[in-house]
Amino acid sequence: MELSESESGSEPEAEDNDNDDALIAGVALPTTNNNSDSNADDDENDPLDSTFNAIHSSLASPRLFKPKATAIGIFNPASRLTHVPRPLGTLFTTTGFSAARLTIPSNQINAQLFSKSDTLLLPEEALFLVERNSLAIKHVDTAASLAVVAASFTSDELPVSTNPKFTDDVAVYANAVGSMSLQECYKVLLADEPRDDNQAHTLNTENANTNTCVYCSLEQYQAYAHLRRAGYIVFRYDSKNPNHLFQKRQRKNKIVEDDSDNEFTPRSTALASDAHGSQPQFFNSQWFLLVEKWILPLLLVLFKGGSKRFAQWRKGFVITIFYHS
Repeated sequence: MELSESESGSEPEAEDNDNDDALIAGVALPTTNNNSDSNADDDENDPLDSTFNAIHSSLASPRLFKPKATAIGIFNPASRLTHVPRPLGTLFTTTGFSAARLTIPSNQINAQLFSKSDTLLLPEEALFLVERNSLAIKHVDTAASLAVVAASFTSDELPVSTNPKFTDDVAVYANAVGSMSLQECYKVLLADEPRDDNQAHTLNTENANTNTCVYCSLEQYQAYAHLRRAGYIVFRYDSKNPNHLFQKRQRKNKIVEDDSDNEFTPRSTALASDAHGSQPQFFNSQWFLLVEKWILPLLLVLFKGGSKRFAQWRKGFVITIFYHS
């Protein structure tokens, strides 16, 4: 799999949630005292240890989950894609693609969980949004079980279901329960591509099937996440046809060769031809060439000069014709 990037601007893209890296910057790093005793312990004055402690403190801080501000995704192990029924936030404007571009077999789709209106995320995109605390991912089996539980709580048999606030709370907390942790997302989403098959497993978003697995290694995700944090819009190289550039160049060369074999026909000649393709004899006469080259431009100049000047020129032109005749 090859990743290519396009620069979206000089500044990083606007995001809804605060970056975890900002927590590291907010941690006060202990400074080294230059006038300290030389016999002091080196561990207390080591700036590298202080930096590691600051990073550990920021990573150990609890990750806050806001159910109403976090999108819910369902991981499909058959395709290794994440389905997001309701994208939330500005990050989804440059992340993911529509599920309507895939041809999903009816025997592999759950109508209650997946639909053509979903937004599909590649493994690196889903993991990046999880790290940004903009997405919570569930396994497809867990999502199916929670959907059954939520439906039982909101059924008409329960008198409490008539309260709209209770129904909304059940839906919100059903989405919050069963989400995979960040460690589980790393384990589930990231996987090296199997080497037993010579043909690469790629995703063609124009005409693809959900049984085509999409893989992303740890190194590829690190490159993707680094570019996204730097403000780039990163997308996968379309590898449905690895030789598409070579074939495009071949088609271009073929067009040039076909044009060189044919005789060049001027555009003026083509416009002067009639419907049958034959050129009228009048357009080849010397009188037509004389009128087109000299007479018409001269008449335009005289018309602009006024009626008196045109009348004088007409008398002189008639006298000249009679003199030559």
